[in-house]
Amino acid sequence: MNIIRTIDLWTEQRDNHYECFNGAFVDGFENNQIAFDKYKIVKNCNCIITVKPEDINIRNKHNTIIFYKNDIPVRLMVINSNTNIDKCIDIALNQYFEDSILKDLYQKLNIKSSIIDMNEEPINDNVIDDEIDTGSCDRWNLLYNMLQGLYT
Repeated sequence: MNIIRTIDLWTEQRDNHYECFNGAFVDGFENNQIAFDKYKIVKNCNCIITVKPEDINIRNKHNTIIFYKNDIPVRLMVINSNTNIDKCIDIALNQYFEDSILKDLYQKLNIKSSIIDMNEEPINDNVIDDEIDTGSCDRWNLLYNMLQGLYT
């Protein structure tokens, strides 16, 4: 088991939260920057989330996408067990970005993806009705956009 203590983290607040996918797949590509060069989808795993203070409502997640740059994890998206990951990724890759769609940029940059199925049963799948929408803000422009309600 790998314990990740600091990373660009995106958590899915509700099932099929495609806006979260849209943001995670496009953030960091503006101004000719490359946010990551590959990503790995890990299905049926257990992402046990601990937070301080403990009264912050985020449930455990059962799927994840790990984004890499030069083989180093740079972004982690944790996803609910009932989310249709393939559909949400398809929506994200077909969003308009600059003068085309994001999928075209990924092909141009040769961004590859892979899938692993861990076949694990969820340890804890409690639904939290008032789960908080969370995301890391390691850049001022991302924080500003989030505060303005412009996640992507």
